[in-house]
Amino acid sequence: MMMKAERGLPMQKNEDSGEDTVFHRKKKFLKRYQRILKKIERLDEKIGEIESQLTSVQSQRITDMPRGGQPVSAAELISDRDETRIRKAALLEQAKEIRMEIYMALDTLEDYREVEVLELFFIYCMGLEEISDKMGYTIRHTIRFYSSAIRNLDEDVTNVSVKCQ
Repeated sequence: MMMKAERGLPMQKNEDSGEDTVFHRKKKFLKRYQRILKKIERLDEKIGEIESQLTSVQSQRITDMPRGGQPVSAAELISDRDETRIRKAALLEQAKEIRMEIYMALDTLEDYREVEVLELFFIYCMGLEEISDKMGYTIRHTIRFYSSAIRNLDEDVTNVSVKCQ
């Protein structure tokens, strides 16, 4: 089995087989939460930038020196910040729903070790090496749990709204 450089994930040998397509569809279902967390993180950074701009907005000085660019008013910054907060709140609500869908899918697994590996990987965004250390298994054993867990997920449960993401 070949390894992907990022996060120590097993690569699938035959990308065209039906089993691999199902495997990738299930992974895509599980990765939705991580993608939404990245969007939320980006919006947090944007809010921080807007907050720092708000603190640095000063009253306009009139000089005879030419100035370039459009001045940004405090009202525009406050409006941007409020809109970004609303977008973040909507994403947080969406993240909650996705996390519950993932937990419902994980609850269909019989082996608690598989559940724990997928939960740590897809919900808590830990790498497989970190999971191995936490659980006390070798990386190879953890990868086996990871792969078998994704294969053992109920396909009917993981087909829920993957198209929307």
